[in-house]
Amino acid sequence: MLSAEIWPWLSRLGDSSVMLRTGLVIALGLLARREWRWPLYLILAMSVTVVSKILYLGWGIGIDSLAFRGFSGHSQMAAAILPLLAAGLAPRGIRAQMFALGMALAFLVGISRLEVHAHTPSEVAGGLALGYAVSLAAARRALPAWTGLPVACRALAGLVTLWYFVHFVPAPTQGIIGRLSLELARVL
Repeated sequence: MLSAEIWPWLSRLGDSSVMLRTGLVIALGLLARREWRWPLYLILAMSVTVVSKILYLGWGIGIDSLAFRGFSGHSQMAAAILPLLAAGLAPRGIRAQMFALGMALAFLVGISRLEVHAHTPSEVAGGLALGYAVSLAAARRALPAWTGLPVACRALAGLVTLWYFVHFVPAPTQGIIGRLSLELARVL
């Protein structure tokens, strides 16, 4: 069993202030190799996550029986990004194992969202499913393109993750989505 002090730290790892920047570095590297699927899938998953939150916050649309008020963004981002990041930082012989380790770390980010009482199990499960779908759907093409980049490019993604994790400032995404939801509900 993990110590209670670890959960807020793991939760940080999935925050948009960390994952958006890491995802941007990976996406730019992939686009430089003319691989557009993973960036597109990531944008789609992020959009679904944001729309689910807007629907609940603006109009109360959710699934009451599952206590679902919107996909967990931390879980979705971690599951979409950490597997590719981990595989990209690994030597050739263990990339598949590191991809799986990235998936496991994303799962722990999801559990952390439950432990810090930020989400319900259905919201975390949905976020993880969206993120894992991004990772797995694009892995066949994105992973070779990503690992084909120079080590320095891939290391940059790791350094960006580490820097923003250590110098953590939470992203204001929840407040922005909340204000946007209320404004949209007012005008629509």
